[in-house]
Amino acid sequence: MYLSYHCSFRPRIFATVILAGFLAFCFSTPSTAVLIIPTVDGVVRDGFLSDPKDGVPDFIISSSIVQALDVPTFEDRGIIEFNVSSVSNEPVNLVLPVFASMGPFPFIVDVSTYAGDGFLTLADFNAGSLFTSFSYSGETSITLNVSSIIQDLLASNEVFAGFNFQFSIPSNIPRNGPFVAFNSLEFGPPATLAVPEPTTLALMSLGLAGLGLTRRRMKALT
Repeated sequence: MYLSYHCSFRPRIFATVILAGFLAFCFSTPSTAVLIIPTVDGVVRDGFLSDPKDGVPDFIISSSIVQALDVPTFEDRGIIEFNVSSVSNEPVNLVLPVFASMGPFPFIVDVSTYAGDGFLTLADFNAGSLFTSFSYSGETSITLNVSSIIQDLLASNEVFAGFNFQFSIPSNIPRNGPFVAFNSLEFGPPATLAVPEPTTLALMSLGLAGLGLTRRRMKALT
């Protein structure tokens, strides 16, 4: 009786302990991510000094920060484009470290998305359609889930994902108006697309599959 009980009990305990440890490792170990940096980033500006603010872009400001600002005399729209050809079906977050900002807070920033070309051009000022908006109140970083737009672009065989950041409502403050400026390639670390490591997702899937298998084996042994 002792040997029969002992032999049936040990495999169940052993399998359960091993699987519990494996799942604990999968879920407690910090997940890693592949970080995709921009192909290009910068600002496209409408107006300033002798150029009127009229909805027609006038300047490209590269090798600078990625700024969103809209005051009575000029408007800056921040532009970022990523090469997303290496992305498949993973969830994707856009992480935007803030370089500097000024209130009054909060203000709303609109994010338009488009199929980019890997270059910063005047046409980027009016590129894209509204994807989402966020309220900004002085945070040091903004994270946006952009999985759906990335998948839509990949389904259309596009290589570059473009993001256009602009004020939802222009400010009426003539000088020192509100703005938010994100880090750039030149003033880093830049914005990134964060894609989970395939191995992390695979380990989690394997652990869940193993849980089902062990349950079936335990049931057979009882």
